Amino acid sequence: MKGQDAFLDLLRAGLWGTTPNPSLYEGIAWNLLVSQARKQTVLGVVSDGIGALPDALRPSASLLWHIQHHLVQLRRSHTRLNHVLQEIVPRLEAAHIQPILLKGQGIAPCYRYPEQRQCGDIDLYVGQTDYAQACHILQQAGAETEDAHESCQHYHATYQGVVVELHRLAAYSLEPGLDRHIQAWTHRYLVEQKAACPVREIGGTAVHLPPISFDAVYLFYHFLKHFLAKGIGFRQVSDWARYLHVHTAELDKEQLAQDLRYLRLEHWWKLFGCVAVDYVGLPQEEFPFYEARYRKKAARIVDLMLRCGNFGQHYFSPASVRPQGYYAGKWYSFQHRMVWYMQTFPIAPREVSRFMYYSIRHGLKVALLHE
Repeated sequence: MKGQDAFLDLLRAGLWGTTPNPSLYEGIAWNLLVSQARKQTVLGVVSDGIGALPDALRPSASLLWHIQHHLVQLRRSHTRLNHVLQEIVPRLEAAHIQPILLKGQGIAPCYRYPEQRQCGDIDLYVGQTDYAQACHILQQAGAETEDAHESCQHYHATYQGVVVELHRLAAYSLEPGLDRHIQAWTHRYLVEQKAACPVREIGGTAVHLPPISFDAVYLFYHFLKHFLAKGIGFRQVSDWARYLHVHTAELDKEQLAQDLRYLRLEHWWKLFGCVAVDYVGLPQEEFPFYEARYRKKAARIVDLMLRCGNFGQHYFSPASVRPQGYYAGKWYSFQHRMVWYMQTFPIAPREVSRFMYYSIRHGLKVALLHE
């Protein structure tokens, strides 16, 4: 499809600084292409690709103004999140809590133009020991919470218009055996090896980041969980691809292989590797363990990603049409999930079956315990 090819061409141009293919843009439906870029939350990156096109092939002046307005909003969002980091991190450090910045603003510097990566919230790993005190400090700072402000993984609140999540767990799985491995793996990198965590200045604040060997897998596992549950868009894979590109020389391939085996992620890693290389444009030599035989299934993943958008927000009916009532809403969500599982099952039958089983089991348990 011409529109799909043009979107991916511009995404690659924005990510890597390559020259777009002019033959893809004659008579292109720019409104649809820009809408897809917004749906995938990569319009800031795609705009760089548009800027590399000859004037005659660019969208209309009104659409360019719309894109420019979006870029201004992105830059303001980055400034706001960095300002919140400047306030929250020192408060925690003053209480002898050393937070580790996960995802988000810690990944943005891997982009050619960090301020054009669409940002969301701030995720800080504080661990189990300091979790309660860290939550109290955030509350004392004036953060506001809603009714459902805590999960098994994190506490979240809004501080100066920015959602801040304090993580006692960096990640988890509903599958007990896998979850034990995830917690042991996380503890090794973020607790036992905490002193080795790199420090980077972000927005004027010195922030601890996860070790490179951890982050390469963690970024992947985070978006894989979302993909299995309800889908992802191209921003998530772009984050991962840019991270691997920037840190390719520092990445311990032997340790990476061990971690992927330990977490049973090898199959999915190679599937999404074809997405990162063949569609997003990561150089093949910079992706560890690339295997071209997964290309056919990777094409299916890309098709689903283009339909889903950012974290699957565009694949299913909007939340506004969810039926009223707890059990009616649960049944509605269950039906949607089953449709999604049937879409992803042919890609990796064994892995999707396991995820589906433990997700349904968890959902039944929650519903039965509901009062």
